[in-house]
Amino acid sequence: MLKFLYNAVLLCAVVLMNTWVSAQDEVQLIPFSDEAFGISGVIPQGWISPSPGLFARQKDNADGTLLVIQSAFASPESVWTSLLPQLGLDSIPESTGNLQTASLDWSLYQIEVTAQGLTVSIDLGLANANGRTYSVLLQSASDEAPSLRETVFVPVLEALEPILIDPSEVTYQTEEVTFGNGEITLSATLTIPNTEGLHPAVVLMTGSGPQTRDEEIVPGFPIFAVIADALTRQGVAVLRYDDRGVGQSTGDHSAASIQDFASDGQAAVRYLHTHADIDPAQIGVLGHSEGSLYAAMLSANPESGVAFAVSLAGPAVVGYEGIIHQTAEQYRVTGVPQAFIDLQVRQLRDIFGRIVANDDVGLIAAVERSARETWDVLPEAQRANTGAANVEDYVAQSIATAQTQLASAYYRSLLSYNPANDWARTTIPVLAIFGSLDVQVDEVQNAVPFAQALVSAGNQDFSVVVLPGANHLSQTAITGSADEYFSLPREFTSDLLPTIVDWVRQHVTLPQE
Repeated sequence: MLKFLYNAVLLCAVVLMNTWVSAQDEVQLIPFSDEAFGISGVIPQGWISPSPGLFARQKDNADGTLLVIQSAFASPESVWTSLLPQLGLDSIPESTGNLQTASLDWSLYQIEVTAQGLTVSIDLGLANANGRTYSVLLQSASDEAPSLRETVFVPVLEALEPILIDPSEVTYQTEEVTFGNGEITLSATLTIPNTEGLHPAVVLMTGSGPQTRDEEIVPGFPIFAVIADALTRQGVAVLRYDDRGVGQSTGDHSAASIQDFASDGQAAVRYLHTHADIDPAQIGVLGHSEGSLYAAMLSANPESGVAFAVSLAGPAVVGYEGIIHQTAEQYRVTGVPQAFIDLQVRQLRDIFGRIVANDDVGLIAAVERSARETWDVLPEAQRANTGAANVEDYVAQSIATAQTQLASAYYRSLLSYNPANDWARTTIPVLAIFGSLDVQVDEVQNAVPFAQALVSAGNQDFSVVVLPGANHLSQTAITGSADEYFSLPREFTSDLLPTIVDWVRQHVTLPQE
């Protein structure tokens, strides 16, 4: 898909149950470590881990006591951006104090969260070090909070330690840099091999939604940091940057079109052309998902200064066709009845056709028809989940969403752009990678059109690779559904990094060679 279903810096599940258990059993703490989050410490013995970084007591089915221990390659401000809506807050609360441990300096918060008539207590600690924000959150019933704060929350903070990389294992330099694109300043990390001479380089461009430079869609799985590390260890410099309006970059992410985002990638390439350690004749781009659209735009332009391109899970069909197909595939793998899928596909074609045609009046009418048809077939339980009291409320919600999101400059540009047209003008070397279980950018829909476009360009040097069992994030998947992302191991399928690294090395000359 072009639009990620999940896009949080920190996954913090706030589960509100109808009833709570007050349990004063003695808590025993045992050691644990998590290399993906880069942390070690202690957790309560007997608590289960339903997802990475999340621990649940589960005395019985009504027990909503949770402990979250995670880290993210992000600033505390970015983490708060993700946490505030989950906690039902409009602004960052006042800190209740600090806790200095042997490893970290924690800022502490105590928050009362009320939903569905139930109030729970949240103890939160945040610490920033080593380019990460470390987070510990304890959710408990209000009457248990003081006891669990003393027996669980504080001991977990005191024991938590970052797992640091041995400096002897790092074979490259890291620079924190900025570069401009008009009035926007983009903040980035540049990793450069320690070898002498001018280095080939790759610019990494993120997928849809506001992304930091590491594209950490799943907490503890910094996709771009891992790719950058693999390439730089093999002699290739890598520049990765925060999206405009995200992290430490300026600008307004919500007001940008895909062409604007592509221009940010072009600005990154221009910056590398001026860097003293980079070979300006050997600068490539790697785009993931929607980032592949930016790669197509730059690759087709002989004046862009791009020497080669890698498309990772990138579309090769016009935007509205990709999103329609993606929607149907996601429904299919999650067991939605075919009749409902067919209804959704028909409705999307009607709505997207209005958007592409700039028919705003027709768009509102199409959205209203779609909302009424959908309400008629939704089971009562799913109607309740919409938050609408009746069909008229549901129609009003749908129209409001259409006016603020579907009719935006970004969405119009996404739906109408066909990357195959730019790939059909691209003659530089190209590697396109797809996952056989990717339901967001389906290889059946996209791999052949991608190759056909490059053939029509007369491109003599391209490869299209399908990784068996890989999903949209290049994890080894079961169904490929986006619902699996958080439950799968936070690592790439074994074929991905060798495929990228070997192909890039075959298309560049390293300074020591």
